[in-house]
Amino acid sequence: MKKIVYVMKSFAVKAGVERVMSDKMNYLAGQGYEVVMVTYEQGQHPDAFPLHPAIRHLDLGVPFFPIMKYGLLKRLPKIRRLRQLFKARLQALLDAEQPDVLIVSTCSIKLMDIVLSAKTCARKMIESHAPCYAVKKSVYYQDRPFVKEDGSLDIRKLPEIMVEQIQKLKPVRVLSLEESLNIRKMDMQSEVLEFNDAFFSPKVFDSREVEITPYTYAIHHYQNSWFSPKAKAYYRTRAFFVKHFGLPFVRRAEKLLMPWKFRQ
Repeated sequence: MKKIVYVMKSFAVKAGVERVMSDKMNYLAGQGYEVVMVTYEQGQHPDAFPLHPAIRHLDLGVPFFPIMKYGLLKRLPKIRRLRQLFKARLQALLDAEQPDVLIVSTCSIKLMDIVLSAKTCARKMIESHAPCYAVKKSVYYQDRPFVKEDGSLDIRKLPEIMVEQIQKLKPVRVLSLEESLNIRKMDMQSEVLEFNDAFFSPKVFDSREVEITPYTYAIHHYQNSWFSPKAKAYYRTRAFFVKHFGLPFVRRAEKLLMPWKFRQ
């Protein structure tokens, strides 16, 4: 029986990534694999979704979020110490567990690198629910300045860059709603499948309204938990006006009151 270790930030928020991860881990555990979920910022929070009774959840107890309250100069040495602690505790866990497969799913590039450089005989994999790791590590960004030769800024959107880079590896196929219900019958080794918004993202960003359909599988809540209190208040107020007066009205008001946001 093969042992699979999943490494992720936490499993505490009822959101899309956690829903997908729980389904995959529960399926693997049901097929007889030994599944160990390793988090590092779970703390005392309960699991976001029910897990198969055979799945073990271990937390490294290395929370990074409390140091965000410090200024940059005070924060940097704390980040360095936490990364060293994360590396040591992860290595100790891997030495004890001896997994066959090590899967990392996290948004921190630095922590991904630490996991992938861990000393283990396990096969290492990246499960990226936002393909930032592959893009940021790609040759696209090497020696590429943000300021162009004409003095303008390179503000090309990241999704456009990601699709371009991914297409160099595999073809991308956009699924219809009906096709998205039959993905288990598709060959996911030969192509990258792109889902319709209704499948994973039925929440309207501007108004925060949720449009549930029979095809809804999970919801990206756009909680913006990393925003400052001022930014959170702004977007809550913006969502209120969008809901009651419409997005065109809000856009006109923003251009009038905050013209600097719309300058190229």
